[in-house]
Amino acid sequence: MSRRRKVQVQCPACSHEQSVSAWHSINVTMNAKLREQFFAGEINVLVCKNCKFVGELPLSLLYHDVNLKFMAYYIPAYQLEEDDLYKTFKTDGTFASPLPGNDADTANPYGPHIVFSMRELRRYVIFREHLAGRGAAD
Repeated sequence: MSRRRKVQVQCPACSHEQSVSAWHSINVTMNAKLREQFFAGEINVLVCKNCKFVGELPLSLLYHDVNLKFMAYYIPAYQLEEDDLYKTFKTDGTFASPLPGNDADTANPYGPHIVFSMRELRRYVIFREHLAGRGAAD
C-alpha cells in the first residue's frame, strides 16, 4: 500500500514554512505511476512557494515492488542518531513489526534493503530491475 502524509517544512533557502504532501511508502506494483514519479525525481520534493527553491525532503521512504519481491527503505542519515529508528528493526534487519499504515507491505517475508540516500535508492531499484530483466529508467 502506498501512503502519503502532510508535513510542515521550512525552506532551507528562505526559511518560509509550508505544508507539503510527502510519501512514507510507495508500492509500485499497485500504482505504476508512482514508479514513474520516483524516477522523475517527483517523490518527496519541496518546491518553496515563497522563493521557488527546489530540493529533496529528507524523509524516510519505503519502496516496494511486490512483483519483483523486494523492498528498499531510504533512511536519511540524521535518523541514524535517533534511538527510535533502531526499534523499527530486528537484529537481522527485517522490520520488528509492520510500519503503521503499511501492514501488508512491511509484513512480507523478505526484509528491506536499507539505503541512506535517494540516489542510492534509485540505483538499487535499477539494479533489481536489471536482475529481473525488466530494465529501468537511467
